[in-house]
Amino acid sequence: MLARIPHVAIHLQRGLGLGLGLTLFGASSAHARGINLQGRITDAVSGEGLPLATAQVMEQFTGIIANEDGFFTLEVSELPVTLRVTYIGYTSGEHVIADSSATQQIEFRLSVTPHRLPEMVVRPDEARHIMAEVIRRKAQWRPRVQSWRSEAYTRMTMMKEGDIFAVLESVSEVHWKRDAGYREVVLSQRRTENLDDLDEGYGALSAVE
Repeated sequence: MLARIPHVAIHLQRGLGLGLGLTLFGASSAHARGINLQGRITDAVSGEGLPLATAQVMEQFTGIIANEDGFFTLEVSELPVTLRVTYIGYTSGEHVIADSSATQQIEFRLSVTPHRLPEMVVRPDEARHIMAEVIRRKAQWRPRVQSWRSEAYTRMTMMKEGDIFAVLESVSEVHWKRDAGYREVVLSQRRTENLDDLDEGYGALSAVE
């Protein structure tokens, strides 16, 4: 079950040409600027940068998306902080930055996380039979369904010339009744500041229209 996301705004900026920064602002949080943390997130074996890896200040709503070469720049208001980086398919990494002398260039070398799946045998004839049976049974029970409800998470990312320039996320409930059609209740949204004029009702149904 999806957790409710508080309504916050996301501020995107390019940090010193190294990465795209996402800073989340809550209603009661103060945004302070001061100390730049610069670093790179790479593959531990090849040394190549991991594109669009994420770095986040632990226990704070401050994070960054690295650029295509794994470089990032992140601003924090004070030290010490614990910086955590993640990348899909790799182990995460953490680094404690105690004072400004350790902020010159922080390098995270992440290792691949192996995922082993159990062996299985696929027989095309059996798969076709199973899917045919699923379709047949669906045709039987679907006319009896009078209503349903689901929870939806929607993320819209806008890009220009390969760079992200706007993000919109929403969490909503989608309802359907045979005699009334679809209805969606948007529970919460967060967006970049350049999307403030967008209709507040944007949600899962809007994304597929």
